[in-house]
Amino acid sequence: MIERMDVYKPEIRDQAERIVIRLSNQGKEEIVHVLKLLFPNAKPLGLSAIAELLATANNPTGEFINLVDSELVDVDRWNILSGSNQDAQLLSLRSSYDPTKFEVHLTCARTPLKEFFDECKEITCESCIQNRIAGLQFSTRNPWTINLHRLEKRRVDLCKGCGQLLSNKDEIHLRNERLVYKCHYCGHKGWNPAK
Repeated sequence: MIERMDVYKPEIRDQAERIVIRLSNQGKEEIVHVLKLLFPNAKPLGLSAIAELLATANNPTGEFINLVDSELVDVDRWNILSGSNQDAQLLSLRSSYDPTKFEVHLTCARTPLKEFFDECKEITCESCIQNRIAGLQFSTRNPWTINLHRLEKRRVDLCKGCGQLLSNKDEIHLRNERLVYKCHYCGHKGWNPAK
């Protein structure tokens, strides 16, 4: 059911503020998608501007309420998004709508045999993993961001610069529980914890 909302009613304003909190700091494309469903007759340019404010501004409640006042609203979606058809106690527990962060640990099985795989010789495992995850193709834009953090639990005998295995061709010295080296392949000078 599509109808005009009376933004001067206190319960409608409360619901609008809840929707603003829920949409704030999300991706612009996701916000535009939700706004198109919420305001089916609105012009895309206006929705894009509101989505930009919701994605970046601190408190765009006024602009959102102006949009509600001037456009027809899909009431069913409004109720779902504002939580007006849900238990009030449950809603009070949801103080934020921050995106959930997941942690994934990927281990390259080829690292010990790097010299045997032609495609691995010129790149590090870190850049390989980053490119493969970023290169996944979907019908829509990837709904995640990639932050690759190198863990320090690494093999002692790998160059941090190029990922090559250190061998007797490299300058290697053991100092204070550190393996200090100069890589013959890329010239990188570095150290790895020896324990």
